[in-house]
Amino acid sequence: MIQLAHPFGNWLPDQQSWTDPHMRDAKNVVPDARGFEPMRALAGTTNALPARVLNAFAARDKDGGARIYCGTASNLYEQTSSSAWTSRQSGYAATDTSRWRFAAYKDLILATNYVDPIQVATMSAGSSFANLGGTPPQARFISPFGEFVFTANTAASAMQVRWSAISNAASWTIGTDQADAVTFPDGGLIRGLGYADVMYVFQEQAIRRIVYVGPPTIMNIDVIERGRGPVTENSIAQLGGAFFYLAEDGFYLFNGQSSQPIGHGKIDEWFADDHNAGFLNRMSAAVDPLNKIVAWLYTSNNSSGGQPDTLLLYNWAADRWAYARQNANVIFTAMSKGLTLDTMDSLYPDLDAIAVSLDDPIWLGGALTFAGFTTGHAMGVFRGSTLEATLETSDLASAQRLLVREATPLSDTPSSTIVIGARERTGDAYTYKSAATQQASGRVPIRASGRQFRARVVIPAGTAWTHAQGLTLIGEAQGVR
Repeated sequence: MIQLAHPFGNWLPDQQSWTDPHMRDAKNVVPDARGFEPMRALAGTTNALPARVLNAFAARDKDGGARIYCGTASNLYEQTSSSAWTSRQSGYAATDTSRWRFAAYKDLILATNYVDPIQVATMSAGSSFANLGGTPPQARFISPFGEFVFTANTAASAMQVRWSAISNAASWTIGTDQADAVTFPDGGLIRGLGYADVMYVFQEQAIRRIVYVGPPTIMNIDVIERGRGPVTENSIAQLGGAFFYLAEDGFYLFNGQSSQPIGHGKIDEWFADDHNAGFLNRMSAAVDPLNKIVAWLYTSNNSSGGQPDTLLLYNWAADRWAYARQNANVIFTAMSKGLTLDTMDSLYPDLDAIAVSLDDPIWLGGALTFAGFTTGHAMGVFRGSTLEATLETSDLASAQRLLVREATPLSDTPSSTIVIGARERTGDAYTYKSAATQQASGRVPIRASGRQFRARVVIPAGTAWTHAQGLTLIGEAQGVR
């Protein structure tokens, strides 16, 4: 008997299928260091809002309490319990191209959409939003930077950054208490701000670094990268001092010094073919701290009406990729509000119908979690039932012709089905057999002959499983070499 083993390596759709033991498909799974885990559905945990959410944000107030805010086209909301939302102001005119951006500055929550005046509320007081004082600029982006509030891509110039007076978010008179503005001469439109130890300004074709030095200079500004930047502001996701983003030529990790490609030769070409560029303004990006994943939600070419329907998943610790077909309006990193038995009873009259396990940390206050808003406008977490997973291997080659009689998937579910494809030569098309299911022994009986093989493992939706690492084909030599 001859065995052909195939560990579930990285998903590399941009590579030729015979170059190494990678995956041709890794759908509805989450990559980790050993293989893949199940991708779970977005399960709503709050009441629904009346309209589509354009962005959401989580922060802590001065007392350490978890606060979650979101914005629709016309309203700003705060999550006031584990399930309920309260409108904190209305009458706005945000759009997909002028989405809400949020920032926490001390005990203040700031919100801007470029169209309306910058809004401010006091988090610990649970106050309503109002126009920020001091005549700040209308701006697309806003961020704290030490004792300052920074804005960028303002009504005065799409290449301008402007900051408040020191220790005063409501004072914006240039030349007073270190408030100032700078308009860059090059680099293109400003696509976002990133605050770590220093401030980073992301432009279409440059990344600048701003360091506070005090009067009379106030801020030192340096260009640290030229010729590259985010193609859309909605692609930037921050993890500490690292920033992930989508550029014109693919996905990158900016480490504070330079940008390193993370999708080249792996998934960049696949993404270019799969996404609908006409709806990049509906992309959103977020970090899943539990699984060490950064995720991009985008609209694929198969979507209807521009609905974001695909999650691209990158495990930064293992340098591995996967994707999931999952409808959602926006994703973000949330903080759970916690849940009492009374509020759980009102939100979920039937406890057996809850899609998220009662042991999940999402029910505890303050836990960081990967969250999003459903197409029904409820906030939720990606911890519902498992999606149907598809894992397809690259080519498994033999030096001689084989008759493969069985396959053994290396996963902790007895519910897998396997489809085997076989061919004689690299230039031939694969012939695929009918799907076969696992027996009580864990083996899958199949019958396929050839010199090269592919295996497609499918784990049905709703199946309880935790990990898939690979599979083994077992066959016998057949005929001449």
